[in-house]
Amino acid sequence: MRKLATVDELSGVFNLLMMALRRLLNQNRIFIREKTIEERRERYTTAASPIEVFLKDAMAEDSIESDVVTKERLYQGYIRFCNNHKLAILSKENLGKILKKKFQEGRDSSGKRETSWKGIKLKEEYSIDARQKTLDVSTTTAATTTTSTTNNDNGESNIFCYYCSYQTKIIEKYELHVVLKRPKKPAFPGKADMESLGLSPKGNKREGLGA
Repeated sequence: MRKLATVDELSGVFNLLMMALRRLLNQNRIFIREKTIEERRERYTTAASPIEVFLKDAMAEDSIESDVVTKERLYQGYIRFCNNHKLAILSKENLGKILKKKFQEGRDSSGKRETSWKGIKLKEEYSIDARQKTLDVSTTTAATTTTSTTNNDNGESNIFCYYCSYQTKIIEKYELHVVLKRPKKPAFPGKADMESLGLSPKGNKREGLGA
């Protein structure tokens, strides 16, 4: 095989290699976004064992056998977790099959007939009732147009939805809105996500981070 001798030939090979490298990095962006080895390890663990990581992240350390959480509330927390980590969301039935191997089922004795999981106490960020969250989102959406002027006076920036006209100052409410209205879509899409989904920049603080 003839040796590459000229500068032009060597430069051409280098450019081809750089193009291939860029394609490789773009195709594997789930890993190259992370800045440290530890972050890559955590990302891999989350993708490989999402249910275990969710339970570790959502359950309070002082959970005891007498603690109870409704299945609906736990499932809403699970959806939020998957949305934040860009993971596929299992159906409530399939998630239940997995949890049955770890926890006992219960039923509300107050007459509401809600089913629950025993031995689970959710952390504060996961413990808001799903129905109250839905009510908060609906109330916030309805009030947005009449309170936008007042909201802009307190020095905080609104978070604008990438998929509709919804906006809020509270990140938890925004994330829940995306979970309910655009399941499986990232709340804060990265640059590549915005290009592939045809989204427009909104100027949010976490824009482009893919959170």
